Amino acid sequence: MTVSAFQQLCSPTLVRRAWTSFWQDNKKQTSSGVDGLTPAEFHRDLEKNLHNVCKLLREGYRFSPLRGHPIPKPGGKTRIICIPTVQDRIVQRLLAEHLTSRGSELGIINDVSFGFIKGRGLVAARDRAASLRQLNPWAYKSDISAFFDRIPRADLVRQTVRTLRKPSFRAILTAAASCEIDLSDAAVSRIVRSNGIVQGLGVRQGMPLSPVFANIILRDFDKAMMAHGVPLVRYADDFIAFAKSERECQEIDEIARELLGRLDFELPALADAGSKTFIAAPEIDIEFLGLALTRRQDSGYNLVITKDQFDRISSALGNMISIDSLLKESLDITNLGRKIDDKVGGYNAAYRCAHNGGQLAQILAGFRSSALRNVYVKAFGETAVRNLTNKYRRFLGLETKPRMTTRAGLRTPSQAVSRGRGKDAER
Repeated sequence: MTVSAFQQLCSPTLVRRAWTSFWQDNKKQTSSGVDGLTPAEFHRDLEKNLHNVCKLLREGYRFSPLRGHPIPKPGGKTRIICIPTVQDRIVQRLLAEHLTSRGSELGIINDVSFGFIKGRGLVAARDRAASLRQLNPWAYKSDISAFFDRIPRADLVRQTVRTLRKPSFRAILTAAASCEIDLSDAAVSRIVRSNGIVQGLGVRQGMPLSPVFANIILRDFDKAMMAHGVPLVRYADDFIAFAKSERECQEIDEIARELLGRLDFELPALADAGSKTFIAAPEIDIEFLGLALTRRQDSGYNLVITKDQFDRISSALGNMISIDSLLKESLDITNLGRKIDDKVGGYNAAYRCAHNGGQLAQILAGFRSSALRNVYVKAFGETAVRNLTNKYRRFLGLETKPRMTTRAGLRTPSQAVSRGRGKDAER
């Protein structure tokens, strides 16, 4: 009896490998899908759960609805991040790893595409952008309007299956692309509608396969932009191109709109105030993937954490000392320290390539102790915490000699950058 390519992928060995990869990245995560099961809870009965995944894959796998998680955005808007069940995340990880292993064949590994491909992640994309602007100082930046929510599912699956020459993958890829948000919560349902998300259209953000799907659907755009000789860096739906003049940037805008129009995608208008599509002259900073490409005195460019980005980091860290915010995330004093360590580690990894990344690292170094101290002060009062002996300070995760803090107890990133940015930017 012939075994299909998809059935070969569903072997216990490969399913376990997908789990191991997932667990390494998510063992400290507390997020759950609609079934309420966290990665740690799945791990407690691992053998039984992995056996069940293999069984369901053989019998015809069905994905669960996605749990919608609202995320506040600047300006009072709210976006939705979709969280699959742990079981679904493992299956999608299995599929994503298989597709990326065939990346060259699928056309998703190329000179302009970054993100979600080994060796071509966030840091590589930023470094490439900085390198390109050294030679082409004019910059054109945009992102595709409502990109993920407008991806044509049928075209996506058809292109993928045709390129792979594996029709046995059609059913599982169709099912994955067709995952929808659970709308049983009225608040989530309202946010979904306000974001223009339509059932039956698009691929939901937050799934392990979503970035891979994005790269597949935009591979023809990448290929055509390279054929036009455009110095480009694309990271999902966000891209930046470089040129030697404003006119060249305008030509890039025209080319990109035409190419994306063939795929039924659109870009925000170039002339609109506040548009996400804009052109920056050589002396103008331009932000890309959380860092600014800033001109040095020698006319080269550095990657710099901007004050706005410091403010956003400060706001996120501020939630780590809000008891109400912590309780909403099901955090308590037993796991707060670990959550802080994860957050700090994530920021250090994301911004280590910045010219002023050391400044952020210095700020973050004392954050754990400061945050814990704030929580203790709110619970027991300033006097009680101040009078702790060094033995109890160490036991509670506090520094024996507290750092200088603000009146709220924390020296925030934005406060620190306002003191040190000028000197750092001149280097």
